[in-house]
Amino acid sequence: MENNIRPIKNEITPVRLHLELKDDYLTDYQRRMFRRYGESISGDSITRDILIPSDMPLHNLHYAIQKLFGWKNSHLRRFYLPED
Repeated sequence: MENNIRPIKNEITPVRLHLELKDDYLTDYQRRMFRRYGESISGDSITRDILIPSDMPLHNLHYAIQKLFGWKNSHLRRFYLPED
């Protein structure tokens, strides 16, 4: 019996993203709020981990990030990607 199952060429796989929102110029009050509501141990950043499909369009990823951090598409943000 012949095996007619072919591998899927464009298989969709999950991609784990670790997003970190960091500010070096926070007031003490803002640091306390980050610790309390942002689940930040150090108080200087908020992190989110998300699984997305590998074929997610950039436009959809943009709105997912907006939702994760509670933004309403009203402020400009700048993102840095690691070299590796």
